[in-house]
Order: sequence, then structure tokens, then C-alpha cells
Amino acid sequence: MVVTEFDVSEIALRRKGIFDMEGMLEAIKEWLEEQHYYYFEPKHWRKPDEIVIEIYGTLKTNEYVKYRIDLLIRGWELKEVEVVREGKKEKMVDGRIAIDINGTMTLDWQKRFKGSKFLQAAQDFYHRYIIKRTIYDVWLHHLHLKVLELGHFLQDKLEFEAVKEKEKEVEAEHG
Repeated sequence: MVVTEFDVSEIALRRKGIFDMEGMLEAIKEWLEEQHYYYFEPKHWRKPDEIVIEIYGTLKTNEYVKYRIDLLIRGWELKEVEVVREGKKEKMVDGRIAIDINGTMTLDWQKRFKGSKFLQAAQDFYHRYIIKRTIYDVWLHHLHLKVLELGHFLQDKLEFEAVKEKEKEVEAEHG
């Protein structure tokens, strides 16, 4: 059996504090669309103090390779709070959030080599001897970098909000 799916290592982000949930979700959508990924949100489950959201984006890089980036966002102990930002009141969320990001690369996503044993043997030869280096050194590496880039983007977004909140707390204390 020829391997046609490859996973890259998962990134886990954890945060406790005040953050803009709606702004973060919109930023994820914008980031995926800027990178030319198709955006999907198959699961969006809410309770008053919990949330679970599954998001994924797919990108067909060429006729043989397709990337998929999955995000699982879980929030708990959530409470809506009002925060004054630049003189305007904004609704934000105080609580805990966990974001897991992983990527999957699918080769032969159009299933051209599916069918006969001859085609599968040809695909095996193609993978082992013709495009082996390209699979690992180019395509998989590129997907791994995109997953890391998204992780850093979200981490910066959450940390930026945390820094803003700390600045406001310091201003209020010294005020």
C-alpha cells in the first residue's frame, strides 16, 4: 500500500485571560483566505461558558498535492466582559482557551493512481524514486512552515491582547 497522507507535527496553544473570540475567529478566516485556502467551519458548538469550534482550510497546490490545516478551538470557564479600548467599549471573553493546529498533506488527491495493481505499483515507484525528495523537502516542509506561521500568528494575536490588557491595568492603577 502506497502512503498518500502525511501529517506534520501538531501545535498546541493555551491561554488564560481576556481575549477577543470573535476577532480571533475572523483573523483565522482572513489568514486562511490570504494564503488561498478554502475555509470550512464544520462544527461550532456553544454553551454559556464553553465553546468548541472546528475549522479547516484546504489548498490544492497542484494536480497531485493538497494541503489541509485543521484547527480545534476549545474554550471553557468563559464569561463575557466589557473592555474599554481606545475610548470604545468592546465585548471580549475572559476564560481559558486551547487551540490545536495540525496539517495534513494528501498526495494523488484526484485518485488517478487508484484502481489496478499496476497503477499502484507505478505510484509506489513514482513516490520512492522520482519525487521522494520533493515530498519531504519541499511539499511537507512548506506545509509545516504554514502550520508554524499560523501558530505564531495566533500566538501573537493572543499575546498582543494580553499586553494591551496589562497596559490598561497599569494605567488604571497609576491613573
